[in-house]
Amino acid sequence: LWLGGDADAAVSPLLLGALRSLERTDPHTASDLLEVAKRAMTVADVPPGDERRGRATYAEVAVRLQRSDLPRALELGGELRDEARRQGWTHLESLAAMTLGRIALMRWQLDEALALFREAEPGVAGEPSEHLACLRGMAAAATYQGRLDEAAQHLALARRVVPQDASQHVLGGLHLAIATLEWARHDVDRTLEEMDRSVGHYRRSGDRMGLAAAISTHAAILRDLGKLEEAEREMCDIAAQVAGVSPDLSGILEMGLGLIRTLMGRADEGIAAIRRELQRELDVGRALYVPRSRLYLAVALATVGDPEARELLDLACEGLAGQAVVHTDTALMLERAAEACARHRWDDHAARAAALATEMWRRLGNHARAGDATVTTRA
Repeated sequence: LWLGGDADAAVSPLLLGALRSLERTDPHTASDLLEVAKRAMTVADVPPGDERRGRATYAEVAVRLQRSDLPRALELGGELRDEARRQGWTHLESLAAMTLGRIALMRWQLDEALALFREAEPGVAGEPSEHLACLRGMAAAATYQGRLDEAAQHLALARRVVPQDASQHVLGGLHLAIATLEWARHDVDRTLEEMDRSVGHYRRSGDRMGLAAAISTHAAILRDLGKLEEAEREMCDIAAQVAGVSPDLSGILEMGLGLIRTLMGRADEGIAAIRRELQRELDVGRALYVPRSRLYLAVALATVGDPEARELLDLACEGLAGQAVVHTDTALMLERAAEACARHRWDDHAARAAALATEMWRRLGNHARAGDATVTTRA
């Protein structure tokens, strides 16, 4: 349509193509299509109050999110929400609220995220993929606050609203959300079962970002089961697939690979990778993530008996104790740190890590696991 000279008719297909490109984790193509759509709107003299202007802003927010540009995504998302209210674009207003909820979740502002998802839900309830994204956000916020029963209720509704013939992209997201909840419960078998389903759906959909989220958790479980070579293969494969898309995602994968390689006996290589990611986070101001990276580095160093681990563990524990969000992997890493410190008779550090692990499990709502950690600590 654009090449044929019908600029006005080309706008909507171009915007749809941009969003479909993001589902395949192709922000470069999405950006190109978005720019063509903007030129088409200029040529067609599309007025400011036309909803397609708002849809273009929504697509740009989505591109920014996929590229880890949270500040600009937040700014654009707020502008879109305000404009949608003024223009009466009710569906776009809901999408903007949901996007702002995702950003709040990524910034660990859990109460704000939950409020935004609740605001958005009525306006997206008729579209399965959008409704699922909203319910996943609610479930994640509840899980990170240790309200696992509430998270389960959101996901039970998600199962009902997502049709059996939904897209592979949607089904991948559903099973990833269920797996995340089961991991918080530390039901390893159930987590692996749901994660395998998620990985399969995401592979078929071509969504590399979703696949990376699923595989990074799957590989962490394999790591903790001692299946290090399999975990490394999975992480290397997905790291190559998402290289150049999102520096934050690539950093998380590199850090996970670093620990796996340290446990495989390749400590120099593994520790260097974790140090690079920690330094990147410090350089770009990702303060929320620094304590977790310090914990990973402390575990890697403690594994090889490097005393530097003790100072890093102190810093990590101090930072983690005050954070609003609790991750299952963090609790497991604290347990691993406690075990490594105990082997080297760094008793004070072992006790501190074990005590914080117990507190993390309690905050996750997993009181059985917290009890197990307490017994281990006392032993």
